[in-house]
Amino acid sequence: HLSLRRQRQMCIRDRNNTWDVFINKLVSDLKNSTSLGKFFGCPIVILGLEIAFIEEDLSNMYAYSLKELIGIFKNSLKFSGVPEDKLDSIARKAFAIYEGHIVYYRITKDESAFDFMLKDLLEIELYNNL
Repeated sequence: HLSLRRQRQMCIRDRNNTWDVFINKLVSDLKNSTSLGKFFGCPIVILGLEIAFIEEDLSNMYAYSLKELIGIFKNSLKFSGVPEDKLDSIARKAFAIYEGHIVYYRITKDESAFDFMLKDLLEIELYNNL
């Protein structure tokens, strides 16, 4: 499967690109890994959901990883010229869209989830977000 380390490396590698380039590369990597049978969903979210109310220390580690991913999104948004006061809000929305489509894919095995992910992430209003 696509390891957590590999997924983070893909995001970190591309975070200094504009939002559209970053998202296209990210989704392309996910689609390629899926077609090779190496991606089965986000291990951070899947495991984090299972341990959230069982083991606080582990839960905190998973929460840190989620925040790190939001930070990577934020960095790409900043690189794209998104105003500083909008970065947190837009990054959180992007993260929710990203993880939502991954969870949908994991449950349904419907690879079109990645096409919808790409479309939805690219349609995020970067500059006039309310």
